[in-house]
Amino acid sequence: MSEKEFTCAKTKLCIERWKVMDGNDDCSSNTIRDTSDEQTMLPSCNDLEYACDVTENHPRRCIPRDWVMDGAQDCLAGDDERTPFSDCFNETEFLCPKQGRCIPRYRVMDKFEDCNDGADELGPLLCNSTLEFRCQVNGRCIPRSWRGNKLNDCFDWSDEGDLYSNESCQTHEFLCHNRKRCIPTSYLCDGIDHCGDCTDEIENCEEPRMFRCSGNETGKCINWEYSCDQYRDCSDFSDDITSITGFKCESKVTADYSRYCVIPQWTLESSYSSCNDNSDICYRNETFQCARCLNNKTVIAPRQICDGVVDCPDLTDECLCFQHQHKQTNQVCERVCYGFDSNECSQCGLGELLCPEDKVCLSKKKICDGVIDCPLSGLDEKACTDQRTTGTTSIAPDFRCPDIQTNERALLGILKLPVPLTMLAPREAIRCNGIVECGKFEDECSDEANCTDKPLVCKEIPLNETNLPNFNISSIPLKFTSRRCKQLLEVIFGWSVCNGILECLESGLDEKYCPDRIKCDAGDIRWPLGDRRKLVSVSKDKECNLVADCLDDADEKNCSTDTHFYCENGKPLFVPRTKVVDGKPDCDDQSDECPESYFIQTGISSREELIKLLAFRILIWFMALCALVGNALVAIWTIRSLDFKSFGSSGKSSVGNVNKLLILNMSVSDFLMGIALLIIVVETVIFSGKYCLNDKSWRSGQTCQLIGILVALSSETSVLILVCLASYRLYTIYWPYQSRFIRLRVLAIWLLLVWCTSLTVAVLPLAASLSRDMITGMWIENNKFFLTDILSFTDLKKFAQRITILKGANSSEHLPNDWYGLADYLTITFPDEAPKVKGYFGYYGSSGLCIPRFYRTTGDTSDINTLSSVVITFNFVAMVYIAACYTAVFKRTTKQRVDQSNSEAQQRRQRHTQRKITALILTDMCCWLPICIMTFLSMAGMSLEPAAYAASAVILLPINSSINPIIYTDVIPRLVKAFKAKCARVKYSQKKNRKRLKEVSQTSNQSAPNTKTAQASSVL
Repeated sequence: MSEKEFTCAKTKLCIERWKVMDGNDDCSSNTIRDTSDEQTMLPSCNDLEYACDVTENHPRRCIPRDWVMDGAQDCLAGDDERTPFSDCFNETEFLCPKQGRCIPRYRVMDKFEDCNDGADELGPLLCNSTLEFRCQVNGRCIPRSWRGNKLNDCFDWSDEGDLYSNESCQTHEFLCHNRKRCIPTSYLCDGIDHCGDCTDEIENCEEPRMFRCSGNETGKCINWEYSCDQYRDCSDFSDDITSITGFKCESKVTADYSRYCVIPQWTLESSYSSCNDNSDICYRNETFQCARCLNNKTVIAPRQICDGVVDCPDLTDECLCFQHQHKQTNQVCERVCYGFDSNECSQCGLGELLCPEDKVCLSKKKICDGVIDCPLSGLDEKACTDQRTTGTTSIAPDFRCPDIQTNERALLGILKLPVPLTMLAPREAIRCNGIVECGKFEDECSDEANCTDKPLVCKEIPLNETNLPNFNISSIPLKFTSRRCKQLLEVIFGWSVCNGILECLESGLDEKYCPDRIKCDAGDIRWPLGDRRKLVSVSKDKECNLVADCLDDADEKNCSTDTHFYCENGKPLFVPRTKVVDGKPDCDDQSDECPESYFIQTGISSREELIKLLAFRILIWFMALCALVGNALVAIWTIRSLDFKSFGSSGKSSVGNVNKLLILNMSVSDFLMGIALLIIVVETVIFSGKYCLNDKSWRSGQTCQLIGILVALSSETSVLILVCLASYRLYTIYWPYQSRFIRLRVLAIWLLLVWCTSLTVAVLPLAASLSRDMITGMWIENNKFFLTDILSFTDLKKFAQRITILKGANSSEHLPNDWYGLADYLTITFPDEAPKVKGYFGYYGSSGLCIPRFYRTTGDTSDINTLSSVVITFNFVAMVYIAACYTAVFKRTTKQRVDQSNSEAQQRRQRHTQRKITALILTDMCCWLPICIMTFLSMAGMSLEPAAYAASAVILLPINSSINPIIYTDVIPRLVKAFKAKCARVKYSQKKNRKRLKEVSQTSNQSAPNTKTAQASSVL
């Protein structure tokens, strides 16, 4: 609310302060009812106003001081006509002595009596040279700003003579560039050309109110309201302003021609729209619907953010955008100096644009200001124009259309057609371009145009002269020359041909021969000459423009997949490719957030299943059960068989108990792997058929981290205990006596170190200080500056650096260098622009199985972190060490077997131990060596195929936990032995049965002849 105006609450109109509380609704517009001027009192009146008395029934009202004692009651209580002024402001007012009225000094000697006694016209005043100009003849004192306004204010034109060629203005004034006027600074940027050269409305305005034509008309100033209308105010079409920053939208120029133009900022607070889509109505339901640049001054449409055109003076609508494919805009933004290490930018200040070819540094204000400051490259004006247009292009017309005849004007007046004559018969057109523009097709069909290839409509819709008996002028039937369809009043004007509106209802001739249009049902539209008519086609330049103009989407079918993503259920048919995997479902079936290519990188999951292969799902179920049941049984058996009294006893060996305790701890670690596998298989069932929609929340969730910790803890503990087992076995072979007497405390310290080391390795990736290396991506809510909802640290850091410098900071070196710190900095400093964090994809969240990230697959751009390199290198060395230990054990036991002094039982036990060692080495090597090799390849820069990663994640890493209990408890040999024994018993039983059957058969054969002899004897 300013000292001179009142701002309406809803319509944002500015009205005079005296209209507040005047009993009239002055704030409402044609579309919005706003009574704020009658509901909100002014807080106080200023020195130039009179404050009406405030009573219970009379709210505060402020009226101009010269309304007091003017004979008209303006205050509701009438106090403005009861109390005269005793004195006035000498510098600005004149006191009517008898009336007690104060009038402005410029109304003295103005040939109009303002005082009742005419005292203001009796003689001139002594003028104040600082504020006033004295007229030569009558001595009238007028404001200095009236001088040179092309009005005869002095009545002798003395105020319009020689002006300020050798004079200077006062401190409160502005000297026009043409030096013809000194105007008050309050006149600057008010939308009125006070100077005559527009310098008060262009050069000295942060937001210009007018613009100049280019070319040969640089002295012609045009009001912003005339930009992008259907008239050519500048001969070179420069009144269609498109190349400077600001709010841009599609504005209709003619019936079938629209283009993107700049809309003045001051119009965005009104309820009137200049845009086809009404996007410039920024305040709806008392909420702000548009977007603001980072400087918080310039308002743009949300669709202008990241559209490839610089619209914000601070560049924040484009230079904060990432992953967008706008080549020219990227060139501009990459050349802005943000404080990165760059020799080229060393000569420029932060936030300045470097033109390398020109070796020029430009401030942001010179980018997209309509003036090329980089003459060689033109870089500063490259990303400033939106070339999207609908209809014809701005080619200078070369044919003048004939004027409408008098009788035709009369008919149009009788018909009361609700369209301007400039649409029915434009003044100018382009000759012989195949597009009919003149009212009667003269630009394409007339002899004057002399076109070689005339459009078919010239013949199909001929020119006819018709007598209209029902329309008379002075009792004479009206003759009307026109092109029309079969029906008498189906008149076809030039703009009607091939505009998509079916106006020849029966023949359709006006839309029949239109090669540059797509035939389709495009709905209906209000016909400029009457009711609603069908739209039977759309312009071809609307094809594949990401806007469905046809009701059946025919104009958007079979478009490039680089721009269009077609929803799988066809509802809607498509969404822009930039909205795919952006964190906001746009397809009804959400297929835009789960495209087919989404899970190609890991090879494990699919859109429907966490583990896409049924065989892998069955295998993990099996391994989970084996790991849980097998290791539980091993643990129970081992605990029951332990003899703690043997530790440290001088009479008993502790070798067996040491091995059992190591096996017990290994079974516990493998049991943890079984728990992790069980959680995975349960989640597989829960996510079945809908995994894609839960993928990001799953991989960034705490359950996935828990699985990763269990897997890392289990696998590292197993490796370390294998090292302990190998070392102890080697110790028992080479130093058999010393190894017999290991104390329990020593063994407990070993095991404590093993578990602490493994736990440290497992939880270390979750440390905030290591987030820079451990986290591979950040999951964010849908954000206007990013195409996807997953950010890399490089993009986040670059975004932070750019937004910090574009905001005006002197340096970006203070920015944190870790994920959490950087995210917190952005949230606190730039809450409206910062990406809203939903989760992080860390060391354990690179795949749906939540295993540690040991290697990189095809398409994965993140490097292998240091922790993975150290862990895998250690595990590889551990495997080599284990192999070396068991090789030494094998050689020693083989040598002992050759020694004939050993008993047969001892040699049998040695062979059994060798077989167990061989199986252990083979299984461990088969699992860990491929993992180590793939990690080393990834460290060397190679990427693995998804199938290799899937096999490693599902089979190699967890399978040891399933087979270890089998190996260490001799389950397989015992099962084989039991199976052989069972087979031997079955075989023996079968052999015995066959022998018994044979004996029975022989007995039967021997008794048969005796029976026959006895029967024969009885017969005889």
